[in-house]
Amino acid sequence: MTEVAVNLNIAGRTYPIRVKPSEVDNLKAAEKMISEKINLYEKNFAVKDKQDLLAMCIINFASMLAGNAAAEKEYEHLAAQIQDTEQYLNNYLNKLVL
Repeated sequence: MTEVAVNLNIAGRTYPIRVKPSEVDNLKAAEKMISEKINLYEKNFAVKDKQDLLAMCIINFASMLAGNAAAEKEYEHLAAQIQDTEQYLNNYLNKLVL
């Protein structure tokens, strides 16, 4: 598949990257999210060093990912319980019919 060149502006620096065309929108959305977080942190904290602001963004996004992973694990556990219950009910109903 053909790759396209995309320039992302993160914390005042431009980062050229080559990606599949289907990934461009996600990268642009990520760029916007990072910029919004940096602006929020600049306004709310006495931090002027872009490196510190980027670190704060990384911590925030990593925390969100960890939370999503925990929620996904919980959903998998619930799905397994539902499958077990469904199997139990099917077995019970099959015994009633026979």
